Amino acid sequence: MLKEKKDAREREGRRIALARDSIVNPSDWEGVIVIKGARLTGGSKRALQNILDRADTIGKLHEEVKQLGEEGLRIAISRDSLIDSDSDWKDAIEIEREGNPTNRCKQKFLEIFSKAERIAHSGIPRLTPPSEENTYKKREEKKGKESLNIGFALSLYREGLLSDLAKYLNLDGSVKNETAKKAFMGILDQADKIKSDLIRDTGILLRDAFGIAISLAMEPSYISDWRNKAQWFGKDGFSVTNKGKREIPVAIQITGALRKAGVPKRIAGGIATSLFM
Repeated sequence: MLKEKKDAREREGRRIALARDSIVNPSDWEGVIVIKGARLTGGSKRALQNILDRADTIGKLHEEVKQLGEEGLRIAISRDSLIDSDSDWKDAIEIEREGNPTNRCKQKFLEIFSKAERIAHSGIPRLTPPSEENTYKKREEKKGKESLNIGFALSLYREGLLSDLAKYLNLDGSVKNETAKKAFMGILDQADKIKSDLIRDTGILLRDAFGIAISLAMEPSYISDWRNKAQWFGKDGFSVTNKGKREIPVAIQITGALRKAGVPKRIAGGIATSLFM
C-alpha cells in the first residue's frame, strides 16, 4: 500500500512537472505535448512515451553517473536527443538492442558531466556555487544554484559551443588561467546583455536567445554583421532595430526548418542570417 501511494505521488509529480515545463518552455515540447478536447493526441502520446522510455533507459546509468539520478534532467536530455535533429546529445546516447545503455554511452556521459562540474566550479561567479553554509536554508540555496550553474555548462554543450571555448577552457572544463578567466567572464557579461535585449525587443524564447547571444559574444565579426550588414542592431549597444524585430524571428524559424532537414546547426544559422544581409 505504501509503495502504491509513493508511486502515485511520483507519477503525479511527473505530470505536474511536464505540464509546467510545457507552459514555460513551449518550444521545447512543440509537437510532443499536443492537447485537443482535453486529451493528448495519439501522436503526442507516442512521442511523449518515447521520451519517457528513453529517460528511464538513461536512468540506468545513475549509479555510475550520479547526476542522472535527477529525473528532470534525464527527461530534458531524452527530449533533446529525440526532438532536436542536431542535438549534441544524439552522439552521447547509444543503446543496445536489449534496451541498456552501452559502455560507450556511459563513458560519454561521465565525460560530459565531469566537464560540466569543472566549469561549474571554475571560479567564475555566475558558474560557481556559493560557499558552504551550515544552515538548512543556505544548503538548499547552494544546491539550487549549483544545479543551475551545471545546467548552464550543459547548455553550452547542447548548443555545441564547448569546443569553441578551447582558448579559455582546458579539455577537462577547468579555466586555463586568470587571463582566460577574465576574457570568459567578459563573454558571459556581453552575452547577458545581448540575450536580454533580444528577448525584450523581439519576444523570442530564452533558449533561442541564449544560443544566439553566446555565439555572437564569442565572435565579434558576427556582431558586426548583425549591426552593419543585416542592420538588426542599432549603432550602439544591442538594441534591436525595427528591421531586426521583423526579421530575427523569421531567421530563427528558417534555422529550425533547415535543422529539421538535417543541416548542421551552425550552417543552418549562417544560411538563415545571410538571407537578410
